[in-house]
Amino acid sequence: MAHLFFSYAHDDAERLYPIHARMELVTEHTLWLDRIGLERGTVWEYSIKAAIDDSYGVIFAVTKTFIIRPFILEKEIPWAFERFEDKQGAQLFPILFDDVAVPELLKTPHIAHLIDARDGDMERVYAELKHILPRPQAGTQP
Repeated sequence: MAHLFFSYAHDDAERLYPIHARMELVTEHTLWLDRIGLERGTVWEYSIKAAIDDSYGVIFAVTKTFIIRPFILEKEIPWAFERFEDKQGAQLFPILFDDVAVPELLKTPHIAHLIDARDGDMERVYAELKHILPRPQAGTQP
């Protein structure tokens, strides 16, 4: 099934799982999350790479923890850029949750700033994402 890949640091899980769930509901897109998408017994690194390769876009939850995780910086971000380097339009969507220096590759026109966000700010971002997110290719479901 087609999906968007949701990239985040595990230490932020408690903070981001409710945001992930609401984002999926409001945008009407399936957001692949490792705690749901990984199957027992699989090699997680290969499963994450495959999930990015099978996605039609990536949402990056950029936090203080996110920007110091070697796996994210050295694997997930480069894999996402490799996957979408020849595509037209927006497929990579960084959302800034903390006041941090954004990794260079994530400085895109579609970066959303949610530092000290209130509920209304989140709903605005969800609505914007719903509008700009790519639709899955024909024959697949969001």
